[in-house]
Amino acid sequence: MSGPVTRAVILAAGLGLRLRPLTLLRPKPLLPVLDRPILHFWLDRLARAGVGHVAVNAHHLRDQIEAALDGARGIWPRLRLDLSAEPEILGTGGGIRRAAGLLFPDGPPRGQCLYVVNADIFSDLSLQALASDHLSHPGRPATLALVDRPERATVGLDGEGRIVSLREPRPGPGETRRLCGAGIMVMSAFFLDFLSEGFSDVVESLRLWLAQGLPPPGGHLLSGAGWADIGSPPEFLALNRELARGRVLVQDPGPIRGRLSGFVVAEAGARVGEGASVEDSVLLASARVGRGASVSQAIVAGPVPAGARAQGGIWA
Repeated sequence: MSGPVTRAVILAAGLGLRLRPLTLLRPKPLLPVLDRPILHFWLDRLARAGVGHVAVNAHHLRDQIEAALDGARGIWPRLRLDLSAEPEILGTGGGIRRAAGLLFPDGPPRGQCLYVVNADIFSDLSLQALASDHLSHPGRPATLALVDRPERATVGLDGEGRIVSLREPRPGPGETRRLCGAGIMVMSAFFLDFLSEGFSDVVESLRLWLAQGLPPPGGHLLSGAGWADIGSPPEFLALNRELARGRVLVQDPGPIRGRLSGFVVAEAGARVGEGASVEDSVLLASARVGRGASVSQAIVAGPVPAGARAQGGIWA
């Protein structure tokens, strides 16, 4: 199989139901991880890994995704960025197939592959190492990055690192360990034809592939690499807490009149009134913390009235 991997699909079409009401205002891929949207984090990672063409699928609040890509073109001018708009959500399988049509408009050349990443995942794994693993095993439909999270483990592996079960309640044949899918993979372009053009799930498609006795996908353990899913408020807050390491990161200090402590991530536009206190929290650009209010361990995207106490959760 040829290399390196120079194309990628970023899955950014989800509704973000677990983060509502935050995601009624902003799509999940545009939520901040420290000083940038997580979508921009992935564009930077992919560009540094040698990718030159990225297709981003979008459905929920897709005008915001499109605007973010317009801005990103000025940051990564050598990175070709295409929006794969989905009037109706196509799931991970259908979304990958539709977006990949922008990467390979004349059909994928023999031996090509692509990165596929979920936009709500953060990881500092080596994309090049993942690609090298995949390219060294010709015939694999995909190689999935995996993380050791027993409470979320649904991927069964044999002793050779081949995936033998996916989402199965019982161990598959030869299964020696079970890990969690990290939401990052390298996919062989020939597997695109196995995905439905309509709504489909990529993991269910891989299960069907396995059931037909075809060469199994592989697993690549994120040994020593960080990983986080920002799909819920606690997870989103925890990732920013871990990366901030107790720092206060304010993009525009002008409108910040109150006291900030612990870790605080504040986007430009966020306002904190006099006498207010903010601790261990994330303030989006639309945050308005009133005079004398107290905010702790919260995600703020709207008004916190003067004198109010915002403890945990989402304030929008």
